Amino acid sequence: PAPTGPLTETKTGYITVSVGNCTVPSLNGVKFNSAQATYTAAGFTGIVIRGPGAPGGNFTINQQDLVANAIKPCNLDITVNHK
Repeated sequence: PAPTGPLTETKTGYITVSVGNCTVPSLNGVKFNSAQATYTAAGFTGIVIRGPGAPGGNFTINQQDLVANAIKPCNLDITVNHK
């Protein structure tokens, strides 16, 4: 037999929690080894990722894929580079 009953369900007494928003810090001029601390201090829980072609070691960042001062979900990762 086909299912019967309502097609929607209402939950009473529940709250929905979503990811908060954070302001993206500028990592320009920051050394790669210090970038995670700077990113975390801004409230982000994501990680700082070395971009494709980035130099090895503790390079100085001059590119990032999230625009500084933009408001983004706090769980995003950020990719950085030096080109």
